[in-house]
Amino acid sequence: LDQVTDPQNVGAIIRSCAAFGADALIMQDKNAPAESGAMVKASAGTIEFLPVCRVTNLSRAIEHLKKACFWVAGMDGYETTIDKMNKNGRIAIVMGSEGKGMRRLVEESCDETVKLPIDARVESLNVSTAAAIALYEMSRE
Repeated sequence: LDQVTDPQNVGAIIRSCAAFGADALIMQDKNAPAESGAMVKASAGTIEFLPVCRVTNLSRAIEHLKKACFWVAGMDGYETTIDKMNKNGRIAIVMGSEGKGMRRLVEESCDETVKLPIDARVESLNVSTAAAIALYEMSRE
């Protein structure tokens, strides 16, 4: 997660990660909420069994994931939809903040950027909703 600041969104994303078999959630130390009652409640207790890894530099963490043979897809694309991307192998999904999306250096660290195939009249979805859909799509393959 790149600067996702709402603890309820983070909790909901943790719940989706657990539901769809993600190995862990990575988020920054700074510009991210601390674990709180709101986060735990939104996660419906799944925060207890999903590792939440905090890093100082998200771009550097992405580079470590790539060295560990992960394909890194940033959810901020304009061309390719997530249902068309290659889902073979280990995949890490990067979600940007609620308002600004991914920061430039984080986006540039991704192997590709993809988007959800939503109606063109709708600009975007809530980050936790988008994460749930992306995680579901990854679990289907």
